[in-house]
Amino acid sequence: MSSKKNKNIHFKLVGIKTSQFAIIEDNFKKEEDTDLNVKVNYGVDPDNHGVAVVFNVRFDCNKKPFLILEVEHHYSIKQEDWNSLLSEDGKTLNLSLDLARHLTVLTVGTTRGVLHSKVENTPYHQLILPTIDLTQFIKKPIDITLKA
Repeated sequence: MSSKKNKNIHFKLVGIKTSQFAIIEDNFKKEEDTDLNVKVNYGVDPDNHGVAVVFNVRFDCNKKPFLILEVEHHYSIKQEDWNSLLSEDGKTLNLSLDLARHLTVLTVGTTRGVLHSKVENTPYHQLILPTIDLTQFIKKPIDITLKA
């Protein structure tokens, strides 16, 4: 098992998609504090040896969302490395903690840039996605069930 954890996994970024973007102007009050909520999900495309990281950002004001952004990164894993990530029964893809964090760091950085691009020269230009310590956010390896 330790050889899986320490093995270099060869991958490439093959797609970026902004799957959600919305501003709900009525929920934003400039004089009020804002809260940030983030979520990350993982997906898999076994036919193309693909892994997706979906990062969702929501800015709230008075517990009501006023900006929602979701960015997807699609990665292709090299064939030999893909096989090494599969469980023995072939029903689960196992992303090591390091690999999950690495792929997510790349996605978070892109999300930060997308947010900047979307709000530049708008009343929301002061919104910046802060740095996120993914060692506190992702604490265990990610197992993704492959659909039959």
